[in-house]
Amino acid sequence: MNKTYQSCFAFCIVFLFFVSFPLFLSAAPNQFSGSFKVENEYTMAWSGDTEQITFIIQAKTKGWVALGFQPTIKMKDADIIIAYFDDTLKQGVIQDCFSLGEMGPHPKDITLGGQDNFENFSISENDEYTIVQFSRQLQTSDQYDAIIDPARNMKIMWATGVEDNTDLIHAKKGFANINWSKDTVSTGIPLSQRGKPIHFMLMPIGLFLLAIGIWLAKKKMPYAKKLTLHTITVSVGSFLLLLGFFLQFNWMQINGRSHFTVFHAWVGLGSLFSLLASFLMAWLYFRKKSPNKRNLHISLGIAAAVFALIAVITGKFLILNLF
Repeated sequence: MNKTYQSCFAFCIVFLFFVSFPLFLSAAPNQFSGSFKVENEYTMAWSGDTEQITFIIQAKTKGWVALGFQPTIKMKDADIIIAYFDDTLKQGVIQDCFSLGEMGPHPKDITLGGQDNFENFSISENDEYTIVQFSRQLQTSDQYDAIIDPARNMKIMWATGVEDNTDLIHAKKGFANINWSKDTVSTGIPLSQRGKPIHFMLMPIGLFLLAIGIWLAKKKMPYAKKLTLHTITVSVGSFLLLLGFFLQFNWMQINGRSHFTVFHAWVGLGSLFSLLASFLMAWLYFRKKSPNKRNLHISLGIAAAVFALIAVITGKFLILNLF
């Protein structure tokens, strides 16, 4: 190889090195940052590197503030940081906790045999907001801590309380899926927004009409008139129940949530299946005039009403965040 070729070859190597090295660095960044906001209720910003991540949270409350990592069903298995400013002690309090069940409890890691894994924390409070800052390692040796991988999405939950007592139920809470390094959030809708208000209006009205239809079926009046009134009220009531169910189901799907994670939803589904089976028995009865089909129609209709009543009651508990 002559000197000209050697010089060209050396130049190409140096050129490729200086071009590719910055590209290599940009393809594997050592630092990342992002933010997440739910209206003016809860704002979180973060920044991290290959070992540690730092969070700054501003929540519209003078009570406790919580951030949970990687819950499974509701708050089960979540690695939770809870913090508040103690007005009596005039200092911040922070707790590293783990949720044992869907609705808690969430004892401290140290009581479960784990350890506190937060650093450099500061907590302050003004007339409207509580501000929390803390750091933690991306991966700890504690089995009760979630592993934060900047390159992957993670499900988080957030919550606030109206008082400093962390044993009291949250005032507001929600879920989100976050990519730490890309600053992308799929949803920040509070769980207190459990669906469209029309769902909560249609279901009780549908149940009321269903009960009226059953009452009319047992009332003494001319058979033709009774049959007409019974058919109309039960049909309208069933339609409203079905409409309310599908509106809620569609709302949950749009917002990336699973509908059948609570007892209320399964009972409501039982009511709908009972209704459909009852209509089927009524149709078979009029076709074959079978007394057994009529009895089944009545029994299934009553079962649908009972299921719907339970669903409405448990739904009320869900709205109040008590269930």
